[in-house]
Amino acid sequence: MLVPIRRAAFQVGKVTAVNKQLPPCSLKVAARGHETGRVRTPSSCGLEDPVTMATMHRPRCSLPDVLGAAELVRRRRRRRRYALSGSVWKKRTLTWRVHSFPQSSALSQEMVRTLLHHALTTWGVESGLKFQEVGFQSPTEPDIVIDFARAYHQDSYPFDGQGGTLAHAFFPGEHSISGDTHFDDEEIWTYGSKDGEGTDLFAVAVHEFGHALGLGHSSAPDSIMRPFYQGPVGDPHKYRLSQDDREGLQQLYGKVPQTPYDKPTRKPLAPPPPPPALPPDSPSLPTPDRCEGNFDAIANIRGETFFFKVLPGAEAAGCCPSVQGPRSGQADQSEGNSQVSSANP
Repeated sequence: MLVPIRRAAFQVGKVTAVNKQLPPCSLKVAARGHETGRVRTPSSCGLEDPVTMATMHRPRCSLPDVLGAAELVRRRRRRRRYALSGSVWKKRTLTWRVHSFPQSSALSQEMVRTLLHHALTTWGVESGLKFQEVGFQSPTEPDIVIDFARAYHQDSYPFDGQGGTLAHAFFPGEHSISGDTHFDDEEIWTYGSKDGEGTDLFAVAVHEFGHALGLGHSSAPDSIMRPFYQGPVGDPHKYRLSQDDREGLQQLYGKVPQTPYDKPTRKPLAPPPPPPALPPDSPSLPTPDRCEGNFDAIANIRGETFFFKVLPGAEAAGCCPSVQGPRSGQADQSEGNSQVSSANP
């Protein structure tokens, strides 16, 4: 189904007034105010195809995407897709506080604060920015105030209930509202939902904090700054910004400063030491010759006669003690009337 772009622009709430005298093709620029014009170009003059319309009706950030003509021309000349708001924080340590928590979410307040902390840290590790949470007893107002609000909430950007717009944030500046981030409290905020229900708070928070730091929307496919909700992004401990998002952030705040302490101090892995040498093999003993008549000792034990001969090398190998018979003319009497005598005089 094809829908006139004039009606589509009004349906998504991104065009509040359009000159009715303009021809349909002129409304393309007006409709580009909500980012779809950059994500997917209208299929024909004044019409949108079903794929574009489906994108337009996905939940999204409520920050407008209106660009000046000069910015549009400049953006066409470059390959990067991130957008900069032109405003930036002049300090590198920002304070934040949750002013109000979601009322219809199963997430505890502690979990909400933890997810927001990780979302801010995601940007900090790529820029050197530091974020410090402060309480209500702080003597100064925090840089970023976070609220979960409904409908009209005193900032001229009302929420529209569940679905539609999810949240918005204000760019850096000197105003009291600069950096503040608002979430629609009528959304069902979740984290790690396995059934796909609700809206992932961590994913949306990372997006909105990008605005609070000065980034606009991006058309890069893997950017967290795309205007439309893309679902959960996984474990906050393992999540990392896309290259487009990192480049945009570092364009504003520079790269993480490198110090000697930041470099790895662990030595490179050395090759393993050689295994310990095995003890030398014992020398093999020669097989005794039964016809040999020379013996080192003869023993008569319990009526049986035993002949003993120490083979060459046996003593050096430690296989047996040296056989020392009694001296000539002497006999060694032991238990059982055993007698051992030396065979050699």
